[in-house]
Amino acid sequence: MKLSSLLLLPLLLVSVFAGLFYARSSYVERSPLVVAERSLLQQTGQTGVVLFTPKVTGNFRVSIYQNQLASTYAPIIQVTWTDELGTEQTDPDGSVCPLIINSSQTTVSGCTVFVHAIAGYPIQLNTYVNPAQPAYSLYATVEEM
Repeated sequence: MKLSSLLLLPLLLVSVFAGLFYARSSYVERSPLVVAERSLLQQTGQTGVVLFTPKVTGNFRVSIYQNQLASTYAPIIQVTWTDELGTEQTDPDGSVCPLIINSSQTTVSGCTVFVHAIAGYPIQLNTYVNPAQPAYSLYATVEEM
């Protein structure tokens, strides 16, 4: 009886390890993939640029960083995209990126927007400015989730 138990032990161990290996190999870990980057330097007016047009429907993360000289004016930054319900946009009455006074010399902001966009329709970045707006720079990254 002991001999048969000893013979079954290696078979049992092989079965357990094979099951663990299969369970780990069937799980695919995905990291976000950068699909687009844009830098808009020293802008003095409104912008409307296509950041990325997806080839397949999916989920995307749009990260935006903006800086400028300190001012009471700042651009209103909006992101637009299209999902199954139609054209979507971040708050049409305000900026998606609130301002942070970094020092008496500069003002910065940063934000992230998650979107579900359908294939063939662009993800866009739009800014609206006051005529007294100082020059500003925008840096945007789009990642496929």
